[in-house]
Amino acid sequence: MRLLKTDISATGKLQFEEFSGSQTPQYAILSHRWARQEITLQEANSVGIDMKNGYRKIEAFCRVAKNACFEYAWIDTCCIDKTSSVELSEAINSMYDWYRMADVCYTYLDDVPSRTERAKSGVPFKDIVSSSQWFERGWTLQELIAPSNNIFFDREWECLGGKAELGYILSSRTGIPWSILSGTEGLETISVAQRMSWAAKRKTTRIEDGAYCLMGIFGINMPLLYGEREKAFLRLQEEILRVSDDVSLFAWKSEYGKGLLAPSPAAFLYSGNVVRCGRLNIADNPPTVSSRGIYLEVHFVGVGPGIALAILDCQDRDNVDKSIAIYVEDIFLTRDTSLTMQHFKRILTEELTEIDLQTTQTQIPVRKICVQSGRSSNLQFYLPKSKPEERSTRSHSIMSDKDLKYLNYDHREALLHASARSLGIAWLMMTRPDVETHLKVERNPMALFKAVEKKNDAIFTMLISRGATLDPKKWTEIVRLAIRVGHVPTVKAILEKHLMVARDDRFGEEALEYAASLKNQSVISAILDMKVLPSNGSLQWSIDKGHFFIVQLLLERGGLDRGKR
Repeated sequence: MRLLKTDISATGKLQFEEFSGSQTPQYAILSHRWARQEITLQEANSVGIDMKNGYRKIEAFCRVAKNACFEYAWIDTCCIDKTSSVELSEAINSMYDWYRMADVCYTYLDDVPSRTERAKSGVPFKDIVSSSQWFERGWTLQELIAPSNNIFFDREWECLGGKAELGYILSSRTGIPWSILSGTEGLETISVAQRMSWAAKRKTTRIEDGAYCLMGIFGINMPLLYGEREKAFLRLQEEILRVSDDVSLFAWKSEYGKGLLAPSPAAFLYSGNVVRCGRLNIADNPPTVSSRGIYLEVHFVGVGPGIALAILDCQDRDNVDKSIAIYVEDIFLTRDTSLTMQHFKRILTEELTEIDLQTTQTQIPVRKICVQSGRSSNLQFYLPKSKPEERSTRSHSIMSDKDLKYLNYDHREALLHASARSLGIAWLMMTRPDVETHLKVERNPMALFKAVEKKNDAIFTMLISRGATLDPKKWTEIVRLAIRVGHVPTVKAILEKHLMVARDDRFGEEALEYAASLKNQSVISAILDMKVLPSNGSLQWSIDKGHFFIVQLLLERGGLDRGKR
């Protein structure tokens, strides 16, 4: 740590000494807004430097510190060698601790007029102090919180008061509880969302600094990568998840959101009242970050085809009967007919909603889901591009409470209703834990037959994949139903699933014979394409069985078996 000696020599030269660890002496530290003509380490003793405003600020700061008997002081303009990326990274990662360990922090508000000017203006003291742009800068947030002793000065270096004297002004202006400013409570008692809200209106010159200036407030250390722009804030949030299980990190709203992680601190503008609640009885399984997204356990409520509310373990402190929830959409709904309900993206990012769990908690399942974080790489490699019209029709199709009456069906009726409708409705029904349990324990569920009757091969495949079972004799019954209704995809789905479950080659032959008896050409062709017949040749088999309709079809297709040629 490089410290500046407060006894500026008669020649006006700035003298520095470096210390490490326990050898560091007591020192005063400065909090201020950067302005023009700030003095860097390299130009600290250049000719004519004493004519610059930045030098006069350093000189006044050292004078105040020396009068308080401090031999050393620290100021970020000239005590860091910013030409060294290594030193700059170490300084930024250490800065919160440097402010915390300082014996006093002098906060210079260069836009607050002198006592005389304030008296002439007639503007209330509170309003004058609160209007300082010092409250709008990103780096000054940690400079307010970390020190135990802050003393504030106006532009003429006249004392405005200490942190205790100005406590009400500071707390009301920043939204930070006095218990945090005074140090009676630690930052760890405050939710991640609340801490983020303190930075929501603050600005930094460089986009990356919007993340880097918050590292100390969350106890995070990470390398600096200037040039990464908004990715710095995503990286900060990922690092927070590695040390915290506080899901209030996801309680933000912004029209610019692209995933589960917020695009910037500004997204937490309305999260100042978000507190952890710890009442959702979710297993001790904190969120984890992966290349595919963020895995987390949430209470999960279906609200539309492929759309659910992921209920977070946090609440608004003014509405403690409800929990905060976000909307998520199953990104594989039309591509994964087993409806695994595992991979999601956040939608309607400009909204947070609330849900009352007191009367419904026992009916709401806990699911482990993976939600895209917001990095462009998340799941893009695994996700085929959907058609524009598909995206527009699926997007945000949240059902009304009236339409969601379907969720109140008896579990048997719910499956039957879903099987007669769409894959999206089936997905919605499967969010009910009793429906999924019923599917796994009941043999020969009528929902399978309803799906076949309605020519819905996707529903049939989903039900089988999610645990629906059939007795051996029922397989014959259901494939015959599919052949009668003449829906080729459903016939193929049944044959594929039966062969995987029972590995019975005769099943395909029997299905082909039944299709031949009905002379359903499209179904027969589909079954033949699945290679269900004996290896000695489909034509010979058809002749031996007397299925001359199939023989004729094979001949029309040029179907002499290669093995018989």
